[in-house]
Amino acid sequence: MAEYSFSNAQRYAVFKTHGDRCYMDGEPIDLLSFQVDHVIPESLADDPVRLGKVLKCLGRPSTFELNSYENWLPACAPCNIRKRALVWEPSLLVQRTLQNAAAKADEARAAEKDVLTKQKLGRAVNTLMRAHEDGGLSDDVKKRLQPIVYDIASARPAVSRHEVVRLTPDYAVPLFDVLSDDGSVRVVRGPFGMGGGPSSGTLTTGCSVCGYNYFNGARCVICGNLEDGD
Repeated sequence: MAEYSFSNAQRYAVFKTHGDRCYMDGEPIDLLSFQVDHVIPESLADDPVRLGKVLKCLGRPSTFELNSYENWLPACAPCNIRKRALVWEPSLLVQRTLQNAAAKADEARAAEKDVLTKQKLGRAVNTLMRAHEDGGLSDDVKKRLQPIVYDIASARPAVSRHEVVRLTPDYAVPLFDVLSDDGSVRVVRGPFGMGGGPSSGTLTTGCSVCGYNYFNGARCVICGNLEDGD
C-alpha cells in the first residue's frame, strides 16, 4: 500500500496533542521537522493475517485503523527511521503507549478541526510549512506564526509544560518574556498580554489550566484562562 500522506492539520494535531517530545526517546522535537510514527506499522495493511495477530497480541480491536490518531504519535526522524516497519513486542510500555494515543484521539481530532476552521490558526500552520519551502523565516513570517504559540500554550498542562514552543530546528518561541523580577514579584509578557506573579520558587497556586502564576487581573497571560476566584 502507498505510504500515507499527512496533511498539515493532522501533523499539527499530533504535535499539539502529544507535546514536543519524541515518544520513543523523549528528546525535543519541533513542529516543522518532526515525523508522525505509526505505532503499529502501516506496512501491516498488506498482510492482513499478521496484522490480525499483532492487533490481538497488543489488545487492539480487529477494527483498529492503522491510519488514525489512535496509532499516530510524534517522533524524531532518527527514531522513526530506525523503527521503520518494526513491530513492538507486547509489553506494558507498548500497551500504555497505544492506550495513551487512544485516550487522546478525540482531542487530536478536535485540534485538526481547529486548524481547518479557525482561519488565523490555519493560516499560521500553512505559513510555517510554506516558509520552510521558501528557505527561511523572516521577522514578518514569525509574527504570523503567533497563533500557533497561543494555541499550544493554552493546551499545555502544568505537569508537562515547557517554556518554549519549538517551531523549527532553529526557532523556538518563549511562552513568556520576563520584563522584571525583584526577587518577590515577576512581571512577564505572554501570549495574552502583560501580567505579574510571584518570582520563581515562591509557593503559590497557579492557573488552573496551565499552572503558571502570571495574571493580568483575572486572566492568565500565558494561556488566556479566566480564573473565577473560587
